[in-house]
Amino acid sequence: MHRPTHRPKIRKTGSAFIRGLALYVLLPVTLLCAAREFAPAEYFSVTTRAQAAHVFTVNTTADTDDGSCDQLGTGVGNKDCSLRDAFHFANTTTGAHTINFDLGTGAHTITLTVGELVINQSANIVGPGPSLL
Repeated sequence: MHRPTHRPKIRKTGSAFIRGLALYVLLPVTLLCAAREFAPAEYFSVTTRAQAAHVFTVNTTADTDDGSCDQLGTGVGNKDCSLRDAFHFANTTTGAHTINFDLGTGAHTITLTVGELVINQSANIVGPGPSLL
């Protein structure tokens, strides 16, 4: 006596699934790879938007904040960039921050006369070392 099994239906369903998988997944992937080979690069380029890096150069020992961090002798206000100016702009801009010092030769002292300095953003402070500043 022959007993019917459901196995042929499972095989048919399984093979239909495989064919569908090949048609809907593998074929588009193959076409995409072929398109990348022959299409111009700008069709597939990925653009990321990086935040701008800000570099502030302290060029005076004065403890002022005139709202401008300028090259010495240029710009508005005191026409300089104090340490307080640099901290102010590092706190109010996004992106990477670096604070450098260009105070000339010799040892220099920055005396805080307006109050404490607060920085609430990540910043790299690059100076000549404690013996010169």
